[in-house]
Amino acid sequence: MSLFSAQTLSHQKGHEISLHSHLQGQLTLVLGGTANIHNDQGWWLATAGSAVWVPPGVRHCASYQEQAEIINLLLDVEAGDKAPGDCCLVMVSALLRELAREASRLEKNDDAQKPIRALVLRQLQGHAVQTELYVPQGEDKRLRAVTGWLRSHPGSTDELAALAERAFTSPRTLARLFEKETGMSFSRWRERLRIVVAIDRLVSGQSIITIALDLGYQSASAFTAVFTRVMGMPPRKYLARLQQPDL
Repeated sequence: MSLFSAQTLSHQKGHEISLHSHLQGQLTLVLGGTANIHNDQGWWLATAGSAVWVPPGVRHCASYQEQAEIINLLLDVEAGDKAPGDCCLVMVSALLRELAREASRLEKNDDAQKPIRALVLRQLQGHAVQTELYVPQGEDKRLRAVTGWLRSHPGSTDELAALAERAFTSPRTLARLFEKETGMSFSRWRERLRIVVAIDRLVSGQSIITIALDLGYQSASAFTAVFTRVMGMPPRKYLARLQQPDL
């Protein structure tokens, strides 16, 4: 029996994959570009050197804002396996990257599948991370109406009062829903969303000033200050790290 399948894929800018699920767990490793993975919980941005894990049966879709090179692994997950039970971002070690590449070269039912699968699952246990590149969307339909709209309009400067009208609720209720269901205040959530969108655009080659103004900041310096506070380094340095060939 085949324990997994693995494919090296190249997706063009603007490519989208509609909502679907797998009987197996899916690990999408990004070798170049970015991948946006969306499920009922929220959105993950995977950049080069990272991957997104989607457990078996979880409905998800994907989009690619720029050309991306990925390896997709579908792994059988058994009852005794300690694979993550929720979607998560995974930092890709050199070992995991090489395991994925080797997996993509194997023939179906190759005897090497079993040890590779075991090593991949062990890597998942040790490298799943909480990240600033995840944007929760919440469960309440009023909150989801707002988070979905803002994802499509990340540069909007609308405050809670205007957004609450879109969801047919009060600003106070909307603020409470953000805190309860995303673990963040509205202002922090919007900041997170803008940073994720900004990183995707940085990788695609947009200038800092263009990104800043498109995302509602008054200047490049204002955007850079927020980016540095959230990500621990300024945008250009962050982008340079993503582009290092050993990631």
